[in-house]
Amino acid sequence: MPFDEDQGTDVFAGTDNATTFHSQDAPNTKRLDGPTETKREQMKRLFTEYQTGTRNGKWGDNAKLRQQDNGAMFDAISSQLELPTFLCKRGQLFLKKVNLSKYGQPARLVIFSLCAQLYNLEAREQNRYHPNKKQVDNPDRFIEQARKLGLSSRNINSVYNKIGGDILHE
Repeated sequence: MPFDEDQGTDVFAGTDNATTFHSQDAPNTKRLDGPTETKREQMKRLFTEYQTGTRNGKWGDNAKLRQQDNGAMFDAISSQLELPTFLCKRGQLFLKKVNLSKYGQPARLVIFSLCAQLYNLEAREQNRYHPNKKQVDNPDRFIEQARKLGLSSRNINSVYNKIGGDILHE
């Protein structure tokens, strides 16, 4: 079915609060309050946030926003560590079930440790990552990523073992 500008765009038809709007009705001028997006881009972003339930006017669903942020961080770190797709899917499922604050550490540290544990599920013995191993014995991409994230072996080790137990009991 071809796109018709005279008909509105049904953004999220599957949701309970489906809204039809014409984004072309918003002026395509720059906003005066500083951001670089146009008013049309802003309206599209705001409608999307409203329809997905992450924001309602000025208020946001912080748990949902945090989950989205953690998922995006997991995608970024797991892609840098070159995890296979099926392990990434397993990691995303784990993130949806677990509240990362229970580990009492920054999200990047918990997610890095999760990626390391997932990697070790499929890696051969000599290729496995562990924070207590010598750096020369660990895969280079893990050492490099930990350095970029500013993570020490001591900090990684504190979360690494906790997550290992949680993954096995999943």
